[in-house]
Amino acid sequence: MYEVLYDENSVLCGGRKIIDSEVIKGCREEIELLYANGEDFMSFFNREIAHLPAPKVVKPSSTPPAGS
Repeated sequence: MYEVLYDENSVLCGGRKIIDSEVIKGCREEIELLYANGEDFMSFFNREIAHLPAPKVVKPSSTPPAGS
């Protein structure tokens, strides 16, 4: 199993491989539980997303962001 690491600006900064079988087993069980208790995507979408206005499309600026 791998853990992806990010810095304080949410930029990828590395990762680590986890080989402890008990840690992997615990994570697998948590994911299975979350999946089993998860909501069907369409019911979530219809309740939370469908009524929202479409996002506005904004052309990116040709000027690089400050600090680039």
